[in-house]
Amino acid sequence: MSIAKRIKQLRTELQLTQHDFGRDAGVSKQAVSQWERDLTTPERNALLSLRKKHHINARWIIYGEPPQRLSIATQINEPAAAYQTDSLTDE
Repeated sequence: MSIAKRIKQLRTELQLTQHDFGRDAGVSKQAVSQWERDLTTPERNALLSLRKKHHINARWIIYGEPPQRLSIATQINEPAAAYQTDSLTDE
C-alpha cells in the first residue's frame, strides 16, 4: 500500500475531512489532498503533529510498518529521535 493510500485510510478511519486532518497536521486541506493523490509526501512536522494528536505510528505512514496506532506506553518510552527526518526517509 502506498503512502497516499495509508494517509487516506487513516483519515477515513478517523472520520475526518481533509480540512480537519490538515488542521491536526498543521497543513492546509490542499496539502492533504496532494498527499492522498501521491503528489507530495508529509513533512516531518506534519507527521509529528499527527502522531501527537492521533497516536499514529509515523513509520506506518511512510513504510507501512505495523502498528498503525501507538499505545500511550509506546509513545512515552519511544525517543523523539526515532522520528527525525532521516529515520523516516532512509532505508
